[in-house]
Amino acid sequence: MRTLPLLLILLLLATPLAALAKEPLSLTEAVAVALAQNTEQTLSTNAVSRANTNLATQRDAFLPSLALTLAAGEQSDLAGDSAESVSGRLAAALNLFRGYGDEAALAALKSELAAAEYDQQRQQQSLIRDVTTAYVELLTAQGLSEVQREQLKQNEAQLEQISAQVEAGRRPRSDQLQQQAEVANARKSVIAAEQSERVALLSLLKLMQLPPQSALTAVPPEKLPEVGLFADLLPEDDAAVSQRPDLQALAASSAAAVARIREAKAGSYPTLDLSLGVGSDYSSRSAGSVGSQFDDNLGADVGLSLSIPLFDRNQTRHAVALATLARQDAALQQEQQALQAATEAEEARLAYATLRQQSRAADAALAAAQEALDAMSERYRVGAATLVELVQQRSTYASARYDVIASRYSLLSTAMNLVYALGNRQGIEGVLTRWERIN
Repeated sequence: MRTLPLLLILLLLATPLAALAKEPLSLTEAVAVALAQNTEQTLSTNAVSRANTNLATQRDAFLPSLALTLAAGEQSDLAGDSAESVSGRLAAALNLFRGYGDEAALAALKSELAAAEYDQQRQQQSLIRDVTTAYVELLTAQGLSEVQREQLKQNEAQLEQISAQVEAGRRPRSDQLQQQAEVANARKSVIAAEQSERVALLSLLKLMQLPPQSALTAVPPEKLPEVGLFADLLPEDDAAVSQRPDLQALAASSAAAVARIREAKAGSYPTLDLSLGVGSDYSSRSAGSVGSQFDDNLGADVGLSLSIPLFDRNQTRHAVALATLARQDAALQQEQQALQAATEAEEARLAYATLRQQSRAADAALAAAQEALDAMSERYRVGAATLVELVQQRSTYASARYDVIASRYSLLSTAMNLVYALGNRQGIEGVLTRWERIN
């Protein structure tokens, strides 16, 4: 997938809003801006960073601790005699055994990191799907506006023609009045279409995290996409569903829940700690210089500390019970999501197949409407048809033309929705690339 240059993102954010009017924006550029700007994407990235930090913290817990303690003081007795003292100690401590709780916690955090990374991938896929859908809605709204403007132009031309014919006495005044009403209705339709176009743009700008006043425009393809444009990019079966990032994230979360059970059980095991220390001190009450006293008083110690839990007020048992419930919840969520993923994939596949059939039907309907409009226009010209019949046929043609535009553009969003339902990263990139090639 082509990456949007940083310069374009800065341009979109820094250029005065008035200068952004009708600024063309391709689908790939819209996706790149959204990935760079969208808050949800940033939050998922932060979640991965937190998981990495948690894992690093647990890894460092296996290292020994080291502390240096220095103390200095002055003591006075009741007789008024005072003495100065200085001491220093370097101590190290290392846990040798904690019931395998540290190892289990490390395993859990590794799985939680994997889950966060898979969630980030799915969030990215969701954002690309949402941007694509919003972009298609904007393209479709722009197409409707174009159709309605052409309808208005044709109605105005028709009104001029009828007005001239009325003045010449070849058409009744009622035809002129009726056509004036059609022109007014066409203007209303243009206003409504432009409003829908603006609403569609706002939805896209929201995903891109750009100011709502920005007046960008989607770049339509040079020609409408063919019905089979994306057919070779879509898998024949749903085997890829099991590799969806959200399913893999839930599998990783289940593994983490299993590790958390082992971590909780570690509370019933004894712990063993090793401690090492070396230190010395000086006191003015003792004979000898500071250096000699530190040398003479230098000492070291080594110790092992074994702690055996006898009764922890059932805290370990409760912790294990809670961890077990969490594992059961994770397994249920994984099973439920797997079923939902399979359903979503089948629904997306059916929607894509249906849309292709509807696109072919829309093509046939448009061809028929064009022929019928040509015939009706000729009949009206020679006086064999009424203006009402011509207006109805022109409306039928405009509706058929819009249906073709909407169905062809929807091929993009429907194909994207299918590869998204399958969680196919290569398919998502392939759909975006294929769309850019026809522009």
